[in-house]
Amino acid sequence: MSCEFCSPPGPSLDDLGVIKEVDKGDMFSLTLRMPEDIEQALADFGTRTFPRFTPANIVLAGMGGSAIGGDIAYSLLREELPAPFYVVREYNLPSFISRRTLFFAVSYSGNTEETISAYMEAKSKEARCIVISSGGKLKEIAGDDVYLPLPSGMPPRFAFPFIFVSIVKSLESMGIVRERNDWKETVEVLRELREDLAPHTPSPDNEAKKLAYSLWRKLPLLYASSPLLFGVALRWKTQLNENAKAHAYVDLFPELQHNEIMAWESREKVANFAVVLLRDKGENDRIKKRVEITKELIGDKAEIYEVWTKGQSKLARVFSLLYLGDFLSLYLAVLYHFDPQEIDFINYIKNKLGSFPHS
Repeated sequence: MSCEFCSPPGPSLDDLGVIKEVDKGDMFSLTLRMPEDIEQALADFGTRTFPRFTPANIVLAGMGGSAIGGDIAYSLLREELPAPFYVVREYNLPSFISRRTLFFAVSYSGNTEETISAYMEAKSKEARCIVISSGGKLKEIAGDDVYLPLPSGMPPRFAFPFIFVSIVKSLESMGIVRERNDWKETVEVLRELREDLAPHTPSPDNEAKKLAYSLWRKLPLLYASSPLLFGVALRWKTQLNENAKAHAYVDLFPELQHNEIMAWESREKVANFAVVLLRDKGENDRIKKRVEITKELIGDKAEIYEVWTKGQSKLARVFSLLYLGDFLSLYLAVLYHFDPQEIDFINYIKNKLGSFPHS
């Protein structure tokens, strides 16, 4: 990544006073503690054991920051899952839900109306249910279903480590996927990255700050090079949306070369695009060639930035890019002078719906 965009006009990301002024809820601290949150989540799950279960399908219902754990889990586990895995972001469930379904109801607050609706439907069809929340109505109605508590007092999107660990460890405990041995490496990789990405590390040495400067006032197009990273790309998008109040767009290789690539033929530039290629050393040779061809086609139409996973295991590699994206979103929030914790439009919608009767 070139450093020619490291010092544009505007706020300095090396001014810790500016960061503190914008980040009123201290979201940087929540991000900095992700390695410890993973360790805490593993300790909280402990040695829980669930009855063995061979599901016909696995369904996770959730919204926003509560759902992204399902996307990342699927991206990570897709090659070893013995059954289809679906993430449902709505009120109603597919018709195939049955007593052979393993169903996760995930809502950080426990009060997300879409998730509660889906959970009630899953219960009516006698699905095997696991409830993950910090309390709320979901905890009240969980009954005899497995209930996994989340720590309270944080924005849902920052509870990701606890949600993700609960999902993956549940699948392990039920014998659906193998028990992982790469948590330690993942935590170590994140601790190393934390030093590189933290606010006290100056821009020339800080990949997240450099990328934030590069994407400032542009529309990021996030292109994932493999299914392993598609959940990460979604996480980048939602973090940019919520923390930086910025638009972002996601697509995936090789699919984008069958449709999206044609949009680059347009002579009219409808937005100030910047392409971010999310790369992984495990991508296959055909994908590597496809990425190079795409760079050749669009290199004179938009700035292109490449970011690579770090670490050896799939889990460490996934979390390394996820962590970079989390820091990026906070630095962009500072550049746009938006408090990362503020979600006024989301709260406005919830309040307006509060007076609207349920059907």
